[in-house]
Amino acid sequence: MKASADEKRAAKRSRAGTLFDVRGYFRRGFAFEEFPAASDVPARGTVVLIHGLLMRAPSMNLLAERFAAAGFRAFAYDYPTSRLGVFRHGEILRERLRALFEKMPAGEKIFFATHSMGGILLRVALSEFSREELARVAAVAMFAPPNQGSFWPERVRKIFPPARFLCRCLPDLRHTEDSPLRRIPLPKNGAFPPLLIVRGERDAKVAPQFLPLPGVPARVVSAPCGHAALRRSPEAFAHALKFFTAS
Repeated sequence: MKASADEKRAAKRSRAGTLFDVRGYFRRGFAFEEFPAASDVPARGTVVLIHGLLMRAPSMNLLAERFAAAGFRAFAYDYPTSRLGVFRHGEILRERLRALFEKMPAGEKIFFATHSMGGILLRVALSEFSREELARVAAVAMFAPPNQGSFWPERVRKIFPPARFLCRCLPDLRHTEDSPLRRIPLPKNGAFPPLLIVRGERDAKVAPQFLPLPGVPARVVSAPCGHAALRRSPEAFAHALKFFTAS
């Protein structure tokens, strides 16, 4: 089935700042890009979007626009994925989130929508949140999170060994027993927020058995697409919207 004109435009825009669009590679990053909520619908709070490996914030633009149209103020976080490991990325994200929270009205609901490795960074950030900070997070929707790793990093390293040096976070995402992902603690000052996991039915990068976050109950749903396409899948968005509005 051929993609519609709108789907083609969305795919092209989502490639901004990836390996397929070198213009975005040199973005400094570590900042948020804001999408104001639509004024003709009830305000629902704020959603923070975090992209995945080898992507940049524009890859989440369509998802951010959909949330904004539904009444959420959206912030897409931008970071240079390949330059640091997941723990340092997560620490920087925590710092940026705390600064963002200070600018928000007290009591405003805050949601997170992450794609792939973005969910890992959020786990690192939340692990050191205070009880008060955790209380502000109403819900989290993770799209294809490699919570227990992926076969993909090992395959890439076997095909192209220098990849581990060119992409510093790649070894962190392995699924083996010694994976650093197993050392990410759950929040020490409270429970992990209500969690939704959206899997792609044709995902070839994160196997279903690696999606769950050990020790955290989650609602798991699926969308009829692959790994990258989850970011622009209307079904994935609908799942997240329903989960957020019920939280």
